[in-house]
Amino acid sequence: MVVKPKGTVRPSLEPATGPEIPVEGVDSLGPYKIIKEMVPRECIIAADPVLRRQVWLLRRTSSELSLARRNLARYSRLRWLQKVETAEATWDAFEATEGTPFPSLVEEGKLVPWGTLRHWLGDLASELWDATGDKTLLAELSLDHVWVTTQGHAVLLDEPWPGVKTRAECIGVGDLAGQQRFLNAVAACVESTSLPLHARRVLQNLENGKFEKLSFLTGILRGLLNKPAEVSRGIRAGSIFMLPGYIWIAVFVGYYHDKQWNDSLVGGVIISALVVLGTIALIQLLRLAFRSTVSHSIFRLAVVNAKGGPANRVTLLRRWAIVWLPLFLPMLFVALLIKRAESIAFISALVLLLIWISAAVYAVIVPNRGLHDRLAGTWVVRR
Repeated sequence: MVVKPKGTVRPSLEPATGPEIPVEGVDSLGPYKIIKEMVPRECIIAADPVLRRQVWLLRRTSSELSLARRNLARYSRLRWLQKVETAEATWDAFEATEGTPFPSLVEEGKLVPWGTLRHWLGDLASELWDATGDKTLLAELSLDHVWVTTQGHAVLLDEPWPGVKTRAECIGVGDLAGQQRFLNAVAACVESTSLPLHARRVLQNLENGKFEKLSFLTGILRGLLNKPAEVSRGIRAGSIFMLPGYIWIAVFVGYYHDKQWNDSLVGGVIISALVVLGTIALIQLLRLAFRSTVSHSIFRLAVVNAKGGPANRVTLLRRWAIVWLPLFLPMLFVALLIKRAESIAFISALVLLLIWISAAVYAVIVPNRGLHDRLAGTWVVRR
């Protein structure tokens, strides 16, 4: 029985190529019509004209597949269909699944967001655990053995995918240490700036080979699927606006509850907003000693550097200055104009507030990295 973790949706993928149909008169191999030879006389993509499905044909180079492998029916391995014998060789036919080879997803330095990679890492860890139990695990594995289906499942191939430009390192997986090295090679492809702090600690233990049993690692990776992987716009909006908005309403209502609404209303709105923002800025400055703001603590957020590690206090101070000084330094000049040109001062203050709020709104639209984070070289992730 497969238990689907609550609240998780697997990301789907576009297949590397669409389904191909063999043309009339092409060669056959047993009951299958040959579409393409990925590796001449070794790996063939073919079609089953009766069931109208694609198959992969692998030339057998060793002894016959074990009964356990032929009967294997897990989504993380290809389903074996039949043996095809010819005068020159014996072939194993596997049901092909639409998808993309994992190496093509990380070629040229591309990385995979944690919200996506965590599913594949969990699939592979579970397959290693199951395959160790039924003795269907290969002796060596590499990233070239990993295939990702269009439904977002990671599949272990029985042979490395032949269509890669540069071969990945093969890792012996006969023991726990080797299995952790292979999984770490997959985990190393994660986009570190999207990695939540709770997942970072797990991957560090995996890198150091600290798991005593593969079942422990499999269970932990499955548990990570129930934890938030990304900073949503709702969470980011709450962290930016909820606390200032609540304090501003309390201050504004408290100041005007026994006063008449008059022409100074706009001025009162601006002044009270500045008082609240100044208070928030001071609190955040004091909270830098703890490497977190009040809002980030409430919404379980953290600020990280380009390597995915927690940003240091100097970086956080620079980030604080980028957020608040562009607002308050011009406001000092505006304050000097209040007695000389009150209307111009209030208009200038309103414009500055709107520009500052626009930058905050942009941080909600791009919750992982707003404008101030781009300037500071930081990212916002889940704890």
